[in-house]
Amino acid sequence: MKKLLLAVTLLIFAAVLFTGCNKKEAASAAQSGAVESGRIDYSKHLTADGKTFVTVALGDDPGTFDPAAFGGIFGLDMTMYMLRECLVERVGGKLISQIAKSWTVESDNLTWHVEIFDYIYDSAGNHFTADDAVFCYERAKREGFNSTSFYSSVSKDTDYTFTIKLTDAMVGIFDQVANAIGLYTQKAYEDAGAEFGVKPVFTGAYKLTNWVQGTSLRLEKNENYWQKPELCNIYAAQNVDIIDFIIIRDAAQLAIALETGAVDMVYNLSAMEAERFAPGGSSSKGFKVWEFENLETQFMYLNQSPSSVFANDLNLRKAVMHSMDMQGLVDGVVGGRAVIAKTFGNSLIVDYQKQWDTENYFDYDLNYAKQCLAQSKYQGQTVRIMVSGNPMHGAMALILQGFLTEVGIKSEILTYDNALFNGYKYDEAQWDIMFDQTSWSGPLPTQWRDKFDARTFRGGKQGFIAVRDPKFQEMIAGADNIATYSPETVNAFHQYLKDQAYARGLFNQMSQSVSTDIVVEYMNHRAGSLFTAGCKFVWNE
Repeated sequence: MKKLLLAVTLLIFAAVLFTGCNKKEAASAAQSGAVESGRIDYSKHLTADGKTFVTVALGDDPGTFDPAAFGGIFGLDMTMYMLRECLVERVGGKLISQIAKSWTVESDNLTWHVEIFDYIYDSAGNHFTADDAVFCYERAKREGFNSTSFYSSVSKDTDYTFTIKLTDAMVGIFDQVANAIGLYTQKAYEDAGAEFGVKPVFTGAYKLTNWVQGTSLRLEKNENYWQKPELCNIYAAQNVDIIDFIIIRDAAQLAIALETGAVDMVYNLSAMEAERFAPGGSSSKGFKVWEFENLETQFMYLNQSPSSVFANDLNLRKAVMHSMDMQGLVDGVVGGRAVIAKTFGNSLIVDYQKQWDTENYFDYDLNYAKQCLAQSKYQGQTVRIMVSGNPMHGAMALILQGFLTEVGIKSEILTYDNALFNGYKYDEAQWDIMFDQTSWSGPLPTQWRDKFDARTFRGGKQGFIAVRDPKFQEMIAGADNIATYSPETVNAFHQYLKDQAYARGLFNQMSQSVSTDIVVEYMNHRAGSLFTAGCKFVWNE
């Protein structure tokens, strides 16, 4: 039965999208078809006044550009990072300047002093100062943005310096606070009022000039971008004047959009569809396939709220986990092009421990899964599997439903558009099992904290799971505290999470994006999505 379910799923989802976050910032390229020597003609990529433009497929509408509401919506990842800036960015695991010029910490590991550049202006010409930084941080806290639970106050010192007081001395906490809160001027926010989310004004290298919700967006180069060229980081690149995003929700239409010339770039095309554009493929001429290792991990969560069927039922949780044939899952969803996870995170993170590779990490065992179910409190309830509009997660849910049926667990799949899903995942009444994805380049405890630590959700959002387990919270604190962070405490938390079966890492993909031959160098943002402005085009040579 399992093989039949997988075969059916493969037929239905032959054109499934690959999705991703936090990959290598530059990808290797396999050029499809021959490209003539010399310069490629890009005249059709010029406007009447000589500006360069490129058209990119976008998997969904961003919904909002308000940084206080930003939650990693699929369509927002590919656009937001070219518009808004934070205090710092992260490149190769290290923090680099963005709005902040410098930052230092006192001996308590809680008090951080930040200096910003004194010549920052947004795209409307508003001067950004320490007052604006304080405003953004205070507003984010009022709105309950996740990372705001990790600072108690932000106070102005001078026009260009301010102090951030953290609540805890935890590993990577400043990185998270400084790298997660999007910044903008108070004047821009107040001028826009309730429309700030749809008519945003930021300090970034691009600005939003048109947005037909559900259909398309246009980003144009900020000609008055504030930073000096010699101080710009890779995320301030402006390699194209205009970026048009066309929203294409149907994965089956992406390859067609490339072939018909409707778009120039598709991020994370399915492996089967990408083969058409690879050397020897039916549509190889004039296209390039870019393959890159996806550092974003796909995850599965089991809800631990009192109303959930999984609350206080370890045997039921184990039954679900061990019912999953992970090789079958990755074969069915991503054509086998993936690395199966062995922890809640990926193996390329700096503190990943190699001994985990050989451990039993919810290994597939149907007989054991059935034994666990027999010993559980399960009484035939229907388990709700919640997924976003991401087609890959829809395929994953179908395959999981087959696994659960084989064990004897009833289930239903609830699919929501990305904006609604992004809200529902914090509402414990909406789901029992949830698929989600997260990119991460910092230490593992920072990721665990973001998903599981009760302190993360002081702002009102309850969090995903397990916040009611005191020992779980104690072990997070041990792995995450600067004073106690060590391989031993990291491994202890890994083992406890595995033993309790609250959640699991699933896999990391090898992904393919496809472009026309105007792209000569491909780039993903450190958060994983295509960073169009950082790609290099024939006109940049």
